[in-house]
Amino acid sequence: MLRIDLARWELSPELLTLLIVQSPCPRTRERLLCIRDIAQGSCASRLVTTMGRHLSTLLGWVHAFQQGGPQALVYRHSGGRRSQRQGMQALVAEVVQQAQAQAAVSKKRRRRC
Repeated sequence: MLRIDLARWELSPELLTLLIVQSPCPRTRERLLCIRDIAQGSCASRLVTTMGRHLSTLLGWVHAFQQGGPQALVYRHSGGRRSQRQGMQALVAEVVQQAQAQAAVSKKRRRRC
């Protein structure tokens, strides 16, 4: 059975959950969630099945966490093309804000009539 020492990094399952929720990257969230579940007594072989990952991947995350804490599990882009999704997020947010503003103006005009 794998054991994770959260106290070494001054963490509790609650603080780890807070890190998971605040993490902007889905890969980082997945890694931290795995560590939290193992720390709370989940079986690694069952997690592998539910997560769709290889046991060696999961063990690598555990080893990295034991050596470097939660910072060791933060996803870092390591090569290849960067996702266009990140660049699109600002554009999508701007378009949504414009649409909401136009909808608010239209609603005010309808009330006047």
